[in-house]
Amino acid sequence: MHMHAFQGLTHATYPREEGYDFLQIGRYLERADKTTRIIDLKYHILLPKANDVGGSLDSAQWMAILRSCSGLQAYHRLYLASPTPWKVVEFLILSEDFPRSLRFCLKEMNQYLHQISGTPAGEFANDAERICGRMLDQLSHCTTEDIFQEGLHEYLDRTQISLNDIGGALYHSYMFVPQPEQPAAVA
Repeated sequence: MHMHAFQGLTHATYPREEGYDFLQIGRYLERADKTTRIIDLKYHILLPKANDVGGSLDSAQWMAILRSCSGLQAYHRLYLASPTPWKVVEFLILSEDFPRSLRFCLKEMNQYLHQISGTPAGEFANDAERICGRMLDQLSHCTTEDIFQEGLHEYLDRTQISLNDIGGALYHSYMFVPQPEQPAAVA
């Protein structure tokens, strides 16, 4: 509840300046990371224990994943059938419209990164923009078949590493400011 209040206050009262842009990047970076981790938890840990893949237990677990991402109602507006791994992955990774999908989060991060640097879209001024732009471009040309062919866990693991790289690049580009060298004190 505190996070919802904080998000509401910042959205309603925070000036649309660089600080706001950094808040939004952090918001979408964390969302993307958490969404991939939630999917990976289901697929990597729960799936091997389920004896009825595609059955009622499997469907209930995928619905729980959607609930964890606040996406069950939005999913059912798009898909009438019970959740399947392929449709849930398509929705939580590739959707352009769902605010917690990986693609949506990367699109928003990319916009705010370019807003901070002033670099035109399609170009990059730092590694955070380069990595984010590359990930977004790959997602724009990706299908659920591509993801499952690579292996869902492997895809999610590689994605989480790239998201961590964006965070590290942000730190080095904007937060890590080396101290100027001080002349030696003369006694």
